[in-house]
Amino acid sequence: FREYIEVRDENILHIDSQNTFDKAYHAVAELLPALRSAGRIAVLSVNDEVALGAQAAFEEAGQADRLLIVSFGADHAASKDLLRPSSRLVGAVASFPEHYGELILSVAVDILHGKRVPPAVYTSHVWVLPDGTIEILGKTGLPYEYISASEFAELQNKLGSQRTAVNYRNGS
Repeated sequence: FREYIEVRDENILHIDSQNTFDKAYHAVAELLPALRSAGRIAVLSVNDEVALGAQAAFEEAGQADRLLIVSFGADHAASKDLLRPSSRLVGAVASFPEHYGELILSVAVDILHGKRVPPAVYTSHVWVLPDGTIEILGKTGLPYEYISASEFAELQNKLGSQRTAVNYRNGS
């Protein structure tokens, strides 16, 4: 993110959340008094549980208005939170781990058949954004594949665990 936003090293904090809601909540709640003088605070989270734990700590302290969060996973809880008007979660990246196995197996089969394979294989990632964000940024202003939170929730309900990136679009 540093190529887009200038942030001094002393303004970056790494918190050991142990990737859980509870640990993130308690770590952030403990840290909040030391952050009183900070203006806006951005949380870039390793997963949705940590993002929601951090958000809960800010909300309980009455400081959520200073917070913006981006998370990784776009699981059911985060997708639901993105639909909440007061959510401080401004986006979640869906990575579709349920498709990793089939992708790896496909490459393995190609190798076994003597086919050339690329040096790296990547999965699809999609930005899941609050519905209003897409309108604010403009549909052509988004350089990544994206979907609105309400459309994503609809697809999750329809497809269940069979999520797919095929139905998403690119704003450019």
